[in-house]
Amino acid sequence: MRVFLVEMETLEPVVIAAKKGKSRFVEGLKYIPASSIAGAIARKVVLENSRKSVGNCRDLASLNRTPDCANCTENCLYRRLWIDRKVKITNGVLGEWDLSSPGISNLQTVCEPRLKHSKDSKMDFLLELLLERMVWLGKANAGKIKNITEIGYKKTPSTYNGRDFAEIKTIQFTRVTIDENFRTSKEGQLYSFTAMGAKNRLRFMIHCDEEFKDHLNGEMKIGAWKSRGMGLVKTKIIKEISQENYVRKRSEEINIGFQKIAEILGEAGLDGYYGTYTYLTDGTKKIEIALKKLGLEIAFQAERIRKIIRYERNGTESLFVSVNTVSAGSAAVFKTKEPESISQNLANLELNIFDCPWFDWVFFNHPVHFEKSVLKG
Repeated sequence: MRVFLVEMETLEPVVIAAKKGKSRFVEGLKYIPASSIAGAIARKVVLENSRKSVGNCRDLASLNRTPDCANCTENCLYRRLWIDRKVKITNGVLGEWDLSSPGISNLQTVCEPRLKHSKDSKMDFLLELLLERMVWLGKANAGKIKNITEIGYKKTPSTYNGRDFAEIKTIQFTRVTIDENFRTSKEGQLYSFTAMGAKNRLRFMIHCDEEFKDHLNGEMKIGAWKSRGMGLVKTKIIKEISQENYVRKRSEEINIGFQKIAEILGEAGLDGYYGTYTYLTDGTKKIEIALKKLGLEIAFQAERIRKIIRYERNGTESLFVSVNTVSAGSAAVFKTKEPESISQNLANLELNIFDCPWFDWVFFNHPVHFEKSVLKG
């Protein structure tokens, strides 16, 4: 299997959202879910299977129908993608790939200076939250925290895409609900929704067999209202990496992260090797269990909860959210005794974590946690 770094450009507005409900306003997602990307790829595969008369796809009366894989013996790409789920895909998130440091956007541990005229850029405060807890436990000194307090950072999150802070461009539409019986507009049923605008550039990563490569370059329709001039995107493979090389490169990067985080925390009197993870899925306990099996100790965890717009401190836990949240999850700091040997295990975990490929995604020692830390320097 191979790892493909793919960029996606929206050629038309893209809307992916939940049902309208009673509010008559739908706020579209500001990212493209991995399941939507998988569905679009699956449709291209079914189209090719139908054209080439592969398996039961040759008998489809419409491409909107699902192939009968239960009575099919073909081990086609559709079966591997949609039925067996032998493909791992990340969400499509804002930003282009930085080949020197592939990461995840929309990290939610970012703060900014309180003073508007300050020249300091937005920074990350995850390590500072850990340090606050360690000072409270008597395991570190308060010097660093005092300096940060004097500078004055607001612990309010923003977005980070590996290089810059940015938000996806959206547009708003107004439509009318159609009566299913009479095929006319319903009186008083006007509603509005937001969509990702055209010319947004997003990125995702896919871990799959090389046979999928032809379906990762080109155009595809994605999201809702595809028949109304929406949903057209163009994808392009930016880089192709073997699984072995990806794990080797990531293990090196993760180990470097351990060393740099140790330097930053060491200045505050906190010895040992600490690492970070960003987990972008509900069900935070799963990643905790996986790390404990590797003998790692969770030192601090900050939960991320959607649709709450305040920062709270409750005992030793911190709760915070971001505008433009990818999905619920957590960011945390853990401790290890052997950073070099554990790095390869963590790199493998990134690719193979858990049973559901859409969308369990974790990233260890993201550069934002040490390169943009308020504790640095």
